[in-house]
Amino acid sequence: SYLHGQVLNSGGDPVFGARVRLGNRSVKTNSQGEFTIPRGTDELVVEHPDYFGREVTAAERRALLDPIPNRDDPDDSVAEGASTRPLRIVLFPGSRIRGQIHDERDAPISGVNIQFSPVEGGIDLAARPGSVVRSIGDGSYESPLLHPGAYHVLFRHPNFQPRTDVVTVSPRQAAVVFDATLAPGEKLQLTLRGSKDEPLADARVWLDRRREGESAEETLFLGVTDELGQLHARRESNSPGGFVLHFVRIDLAGYREVRRAV
Repeated sequence: SYLHGQVLNSGGDPVFGARVRLGNRSVKTNSQGEFTIPRGTDELVVEHPDYFGREVTAAERRALLDPIPNRDDPDDSVAEGASTRPLRIVLFPGSRIRGQIHDERDAPISGVNIQFSPVEGGIDLAARPGSVVRSIGDGSYESPLLHPGAYHVLFRHPNFQPRTDVVTVSPRQAAVVFDATLAPGEKLQLTLRGSKDEPLADARVWLDRRREGESAEETLFLGVTDELGQLHARRESNSPGGFVLHFVRIDLAGYREVRRAV
């Protein structure tokens, strides 16, 4: 027997081209968002690049279809088949942040790590899988699918100063274009060791900087120390326009926070 269904968006419109998987079978929805797939007891997985995916268990399918129970047959697929109504599945759209990254001479920069983290949760130092992307040869990048809201966008490259911006993704906005320019800087190498000269990995490092004679500071997240207790980054060079004071701030679980001038 077959399962008939329809995939809709949150506005009630059909979603064309959604991938529907059940067990080892896979189909795509037509222009009306409809699909037909052999029944089974596995999770029904629905995916589309512009929407957040959804997984529907056999038990959830039975509840959505409101079937007539068949107590004599324990097979979920048979019980599920008691209803002939189509299964309607609603997908919710997401948005992406995309753009290009250049240097101060307008040359594209490839290999930039770009991290996306919700503002309300602070910068996600653990960088959850999927939250970090890398710019390609022409300097372009595209974020994973994001929920509406404000995001910290952190740009990092070993040959340039890090940069952090706040970008807001609005509901029903398919994509937000945000281009960034990265500035070169002096090398900054940090090696962190404990009292027994052991390397301290996973320490979170920030760079606080301010111009001489000013009280306002700018804070940049530099990254996390590696297994050797090292971190390589760049900082702003001092220029005739004003001397820049730099302070490295280090935070590691089990140790008190340290702030040192560099």
